[in-house]
Amino acid sequence: MDPKILIGTLTDRYFECLIMAGIRIELPEGMSAEQFPMGTSLRVVYTLQGDKRIAASIQRSGETANTPTG
Repeated sequence: MDPKILIGTLTDRYFECLIMAGIRIELPEGMSAEQFPMGTSLRVVYTLQGDKRIAASIQRSGETANTPTG
């Protein structure tokens, strides 16, 4: 599966997922978005598994490092 990238503003987050631009992205076990305040511009690399988007990495938009969070 080819990774996809979503850049947008964090509008909501839960233990198992985050919401950006009305799009739900699942967080795998061990990954968290707690360190990002609501309204933060994020760049999320994700893969599709069926109809679910599964995060591979999360970073503030504009940062150059591509390291997984969690």
